[in-house]
Amino acid sequence: MTEDIRRSSAEDRPAGPAGSAPAEPGPVKAIIASVPLRYKVGAVAVAVVLVLLAIVGHAIGGGGIKAGDCVTTFTDPLNDNSHIFEASCSSPPALYYRVLQVQDSTGGNCLVGDTTFQDDPANKTYCLESASGTP
Repeated sequence: MTEDIRRSSAEDRPAGPAGSAPAEPGPVKAIIASVPLRYKVGAVAVAVVLVLLAIVGHAIGGGGIKAGDCVTTFTDPLNDNSHIFEASCSSPPALYYRVLQVQDSTGGNCLVGDTTFQDDPANKTYCLESASGTP
């Protein structure tokens, strides 16, 4: 008879804390959960294709400084390392350069009066024309 009492008291107890209910998902999770799986897969596929196109586009021809671009330069006074940065030609900074020529080595020569910028990491020489103010 004692076994029956022990079983019934264990069966009467609730499994979890009293009054607890499962947490409801947030609004973002609810929206995502309501989207059909084929649309989720399609969205991921589109994102992957866009990333791949951006990488290929950058590798083929984007991202390099070309003749006609506007640039600024910076020389670190602590170690004399120079850097060249693209600038907007439509709203350039106060002092900027226009690229006249790009040569595929760091030993290139520019015309007298042009600024020569040698970019060792890119193995390029840039012939620059000093400019300021509006283009």
